Amino acid sequence: MKKLMNLKGAQTLNKAQQKEVNGGAKLCNGNCAGRPNGARCYYQGHCGCPGECSTSQGGWCIPY
Repeated sequence: MKKLMNLKGAQTLNKAQQKEVNGGAKLCNGNCAGRPNGARCYYQGHCGCPGECSTSQGGWCIPY
């Protein structure tokens, strides 16, 4: 596992992200109201369509 972290671009996940990847928690919030630019969200609340909040787009979730 330590060798994997030495790969270029590798990142560690926090507990909430680990649960999301493993299917242990459905964090499929599509609401960006009051959230900072770049915050993780899901386009139209659909769990299969991750994105990030964009304040320049009027607080909408922009899919990746």
